[in-house]
Amino acid sequence: MFDLFDFVTSNILLPVGGIAITVFVGWFWGFDKVQKALTNEGKLKNQGVIKAFFLVTKFVSPVLITIVLLRGLGII
Repeated sequence: MFDLFDFVTSNILLPVGGIAITVFVGWFWGFDKVQKALTNEGKLKNQGVIKAFFLVTKFVSPVLITIVLLRGLGII
């Protein structure tokens, strides 16, 4: 029974939660709110890092986390 819980938690729920977070931040929360959160409401000047973070969060991370999910399920 504990092996089942371990499998479901580590191989299904964690990747699905990661995909949900990246999709929410990248597609629904939006760049303006990410920028506001990461610049401490404009006090920090790190625009290049924020743009890179947002692009990776929006496009790269969901794909990579999906690969992790598929590998955990044994599909890949």
